[in-house]
Amino acid sequence: MRRPAPYGLEQAMNRLLQQALASHQSGNLAEAERLYLQLMQADPQEASAPHLLGVVRAQQVVPGYLPHFSLLGLATAGRDDGGHRFEREAVAEHVRAVAAGLAAAGFDAIQLALTPLTPAGRTIASAVGELLAAAPLPALPLDVVIDDEREAGRGYYRELCFKVNVRDGAEWAEVGDGGFTDWTARLTASSKERLLISGIGIDRVATLGSEIR
Repeated sequence: MRRPAPYGLEQAMNRLLQQALASHQSGNLAEAERLYLQLMQADPQEASAPHLLGVVRAQQVVPGYLPHFSLLGLATAGRDDGGHRFEREAVAEHVRAVAAGLAAAGFDAIQLALTPLTPAGRTIASAVGELLAAAPLPALPLDVVIDDEREAGRGYYRELCFKVNVRDGAEWAEVGDGGFTDWTARLTASSKERLLISGIGIDRVATLGSEIR
């Protein structure tokens, strides 16, 4: 089990992560890469820096070439009210937005594969399923399943993560991924903060979409 860092060190790490995210968001990719590497050297068990380093390196494209993929990213931030209301509503919000886009791209069904990472995550997953069942997507049919066998993202996501799949013949094909992270909680030093992120692979959607036309 990972030991919590001393308070002063944790604060310094949070400030460093905030600086790295600010550089990343402003387009200063070289500085963001340097700071992510510094975070990883200071704490090899830091979960978000390796992922963000991979993202920033993928964005650094050689002049004359195009990125190897495009990503539609969604993020919703809020606070814990003690009843997981924010969590279930945020997941439903992301799913509805993604479903509208996939329907416009010509897909006729999607699957939401939820992976609970904690007992609280399992409660959230159940509530998300009930919420989406009570108000079906207007765009296209949705199949909600629990995927306890997923290994990717454990240690990176918190409480709950998910994949978005579309029908590819007789099989389901992954086009999106998401989950809750502790980024805002760490940046604000408040355990009440919540952040849901998700991303859809645009190139993947375009490729699969062209096959169904």
